[in-house]
Amino acid sequence: MTAAVQPLSLFLSALQIENNLTLLFILLSVVIVLILLFIGYWLLSQILSVLSSRPPTSKRRERPVPKRKDASIEPAEKQDPTEWVKQQFPDALLMDAQTIIKEYKAGRRDFRNVYPVAVAPYGTYLQNTVLDGANFSRAMLYRVPFDGTSLIETNFNGAYLEGASFRGAILRKSNLIWADLNGADLSGADLTGANLDYASLKGADMSKTILVGTIVSDDQLRGVRSLKGAIMPDGTRHQ
Repeated sequence: MTAAVQPLSLFLSALQIENNLTLLFILLSVVIVLILLFIGYWLLSQILSVLSSRPPTSKRRERPVPKRKDASIEPAEKQDPTEWVKQQFPDALLMDAQTIIKEYKAGRRDFRNVYPVAVAPYGTYLQNTVLDGANFSRAMLYRVPFDGTSLIETNFNGAYLEGASFRGAILRKSNLIWADLNGADLSGADLTGANLDYASLKGADMSKTILVGTIVSDDQLRGVRSLKGAIMPDGTRHQ
């Protein structure tokens, strides 16, 4: 009896081991499948992310066709070149150099706040002429050429005359109080009895200028570019 039972138990033991191996194989197969699915999912997500990050293919731009002007629309009027002057200097007297001479000959003497540079070039109209007794107070006369012009008793009070040229001009008894004469050329000009009180003369050329009786301080004259050959207020000649 015992001998018959022993083979049976061995058979059952072998069968149990085989079942365990089968179960283990199934479990391993399931694990492998899950790993493969996970790897596939990861690869698919990477591919999708790469595709989504690629810039879209740009379409070929077509050259825009210019629109034709509507014949019914009239062109805009040209802007007045002196408009900005009127806005910045509402009191400015807009008058070109030729008109200044014409008006002076007609008897006009009041040219306060004149702004000729905004209207037309100076040309030679203000050179070698006569403007005695004219009132150019607070005038904007930047780089104006007054070469050889007679300006006796002319009023330049507070005028902007930076870079202006008065070579050989006659400025006897002229009023240049508070005038801006920085960089002006006053070489050979006659300033006898002129008033330069508070005028700015930095960089001005006053070589051979006549300053007899002129009201001007030593501090002002220290800032000029040249006084060579000028006749000083006390009558001495500058070396």
